[in-house]
Amino acid sequence: MLDFQVHPDCTKCSLHESAVNVGIPTREFDVGLATQRRALLIVGQNPGVNEDKQGKSWIGYTGQLLSKFVAVSGLGALCDVYVANACRCRNPQGGDLTQNQVRTCRDYLDEDINLLLTKYDEVIIFAIGAKGAYSVTNNSSVKDTFKKQGAISTVFPLNLSLVDKIRIRVFSTFHLAMLHPQRKPALVRAVEAHFVLLRRYLEGKFILNEEFEEPELGIPVPKELPDVVSCDIETYGILEGVEQTVFNPIKAKYIDGVDFLDQVVCVNFSWRDSEGKIHSAEYVFSEPSHLRIIRQWFQRICQQKIILVGQNIKFDLMFLASADAELRYWIDPRRLSVDDTLILSFHLYEQQPEKGLKELSTLFGISDYSKVMVSGGSGNAKSCWDKDLHKYNGVDGVTTLKLREELLVRIADRYGEDSEKLSVPCIWMRNTIVWDTFDLDLNGSSLNISKLTDFHNKEKERCQQLLEGTEKQHGIKLAGTGSDNPLRRFFTECVEEANLLGDRRVQYTEKTKNISIGVENANLLKKHLPDGLSLEIVTNFQEFKERSKIVNTYTRPLLEKPRAGIVTRKGNVGMVYPSWYPIPSYFERGGSSDDKVGGQTQGRFSCKKPARQTEPHSIRDCSTSRWNQGKLAEYDYNQDHLRMAALLSGDPLLMDVYTGTEGKSIHLETAAFVFPDIFCPDFKEKYPKEYTATKSLNFLVIFKGGPTALQSLVLGDTGVELTLPFCVDAIDSWYAKHPVYKKWQDSIIDLAAKQGYLVLPTGWSRTFGLGPAGVTNYTNEICNFMHQTPCAQLLQAAHFGIMKEFRDLHLKTLICLQIYDAVFADIYPGEEEVVDEIIIRNMEHPYVLDIFYKWTGREVPWTVEKKEYKK
Repeated sequence: MLDFQVHPDCTKCSLHESAVNVGIPTREFDVGLATQRRALLIVGQNPGVNEDKQGKSWIGYTGQLLSKFVAVSGLGALCDVYVANACRCRNPQGGDLTQNQVRTCRDYLDEDINLLLTKYDEVIIFAIGAKGAYSVTNNSSVKDTFKKQGAISTVFPLNLSLVDKIRIRVFSTFHLAMLHPQRKPALVRAVEAHFVLLRRYLEGKFILNEEFEEPELGIPVPKELPDVVSCDIETYGILEGVEQTVFNPIKAKYIDGVDFLDQVVCVNFSWRDSEGKIHSAEYVFSEPSHLRIIRQWFQRICQQKIILVGQNIKFDLMFLASADAELRYWIDPRRLSVDDTLILSFHLYEQQPEKGLKELSTLFGISDYSKVMVSGGSGNAKSCWDKDLHKYNGVDGVTTLKLREELLVRIADRYGEDSEKLSVPCIWMRNTIVWDTFDLDLNGSSLNISKLTDFHNKEKERCQQLLEGTEKQHGIKLAGTGSDNPLRRFFTECVEEANLLGDRRVQYTEKTKNISIGVENANLLKKHLPDGLSLEIVTNFQEFKERSKIVNTYTRPLLEKPRAGIVTRKGNVGMVYPSWYPIPSYFERGGSSDDKVGGQTQGRFSCKKPARQTEPHSIRDCSTSRWNQGKLAEYDYNQDHLRMAALLSGDPLLMDVYTGTEGKSIHLETAAFVFPDIFCPDFKEKYPKEYTATKSLNFLVIFKGGPTALQSLVLGDTGVELTLPFCVDAIDSWYAKHPVYKKWQDSIIDLAAKQGYLVLPTGWSRTFGLGPAGVTNYTNEICNFMHQTPCAQLLQAAHFGIMKEFRDLHLKTLICLQIYDAVFADIYPGEEEVVDEIIIRNMEHPYVLDIFYKWTGREVPWTVEKKEYKK
């Protein structure tokens, strides 16, 4: 038995001050030692309450979970298992550790690893949670470490005499406490996959070791092709000494200064022949003879209706279509059908933290990239003819093909061979959302430069007035160095003055539990502070925060930072090109840290750089048409979420509003029983704030919102402070009026608890925990998913139909934005009438709507409203 050192006298950091047992040591895990030649060291964060009391690590809730995972995965039969922590003393706050505390304790972990190395031929580390991973990788993002599963540690062994003896591999997963029913139990599949990956390594099956042959260079298109071909390109950033900072071909031209013709370096096509053998062909884009063959590939693929698959294939299609006019003809939603392994992986498990091709390849054991000398991250190809570059491109192409096959098998295994995820509507939707985002990325949107500049200057000037005025008159800095502590003291005094101490509506900081100096508390204080000095300062603070956010988050980046704002300028029109995401995915190729992830799990598109969907109306009002004498118009679904509630539930009152007599209003119907004492025929005009409150109630209830959320929402929207009992009664009254909807809502929550997931007829799904406890923390998301995702897909299906009709008629009008329940069209002069007809018809009758009609056995009409933006 190894004698791991205890450090009861350690005073290196402050954690020892409150610890019952200081320096809790590494120990053998309670699975018994199999006297293997390899040791697995599991490294967690730090001891909890139970561990601190007993002086023994990993015996609490997470320790019990770990025992189950280790037992189920059979790790104890493959290696000797030991457990340790990044920090060896309990954090008295129960919160997160600091990186400094982790680094301070790292020497003790090094001692234990060196001790293990005296007995074992190999030591493998399995890091649990962010701080466990940081302690052994120096990487502060646990999700980043998933990209390098099984990589050699750059931190251990610190004892240089042992470097030549052994290389320590590191694996990682989420903190097991995240799986608690009150947190994120849906992550259990991700954790299971990481244990399976670790077991595969211990069994010698980490990654297939089959050697990839170099792709065949410049060969003709084969006479016979299968139903599926993969495509992967490498762009200019792969070349040594060339930096690629943007991943849109238009941005690449105007920001990185690389012309369209020079952006694509090489192209790979991979396919599996009729005998099951995989082939790979490589082409240098700048070589004329190769370019002719690339064109022939696309011609054959389109004419034979072959599905072209890629990993984030939108990227490949955008650059190819921008680089060559003939390719642009074939790369067209009317001719080419595509599939994307990124989206298929999302269908398998939408919470999957691994999203990049190499990460997924490692997770599923598909390809070995260890012998590939060129990579996208390093950008070290010597030239477009570099054989190592061609091999790298070929490995990507073949891996994409294999990954699609693997994902389809796993989807069938998990959800059944007759799953909606393998249906024609799901294949259609995957193709649709690729083309929608392709369209949005390349079309961009336009802003009125002078209007935006004037607004920016006005907001900036007002911010400065508030800063200087408040400091001069009241001695309080609203922002800047030295402002935080005085503001926090001031807010605490204001909470006392307003008699709000102990009020549950007061917001506190998550880590330190201090009173927050955010706008939520400012809103609350403005309602409860008496007239006077404090109220004036709080009002100034709130106004400053709102205006400074507009300047720093929106107007300044739009005007001054081309990568996140205006890329090209022509007269008074500035063009911006946001990056659009159909699902959660990396912000840019090669990116993987948490702050570079875009996209939503609920089916909606999102965009970044700039984030035009979330901009305030004051920014959106600076939108304009790119065309001289053109128009910018917004086409908005009318109450789409409430219509979806009627369609899915069949609730009689909701159905009557949307299918019965024209002129009925669900908001007035609700107002009649929520505000019976003041309700009247002209309620909307006479009581606008109360009318807004009933709107808030209608939308909140279908998402299973509670009384506290209603109270906060109405306060923020209208300034009206409803009492909590009133909110409770309003929600109860709503459900009493809509018992059929309530029954349906409860039924989908029960179904989610029974299955652990929900699937729509389009194949989109959400994963939750199992059983009533497993969905307790997800009820809002369950109800949100059932409304928001179908509504988003109606708009996406409409966009696809609109785009194809525009192309059929050779219209110059473009769809430039998609904001949740609305599309924005940049209308070319003279095209408005035909554009109106195409957009409204497609939005009111999208392909997906018929799928939901068939699924529910009833119909609800969708209606569209149009709004024009002034030049």
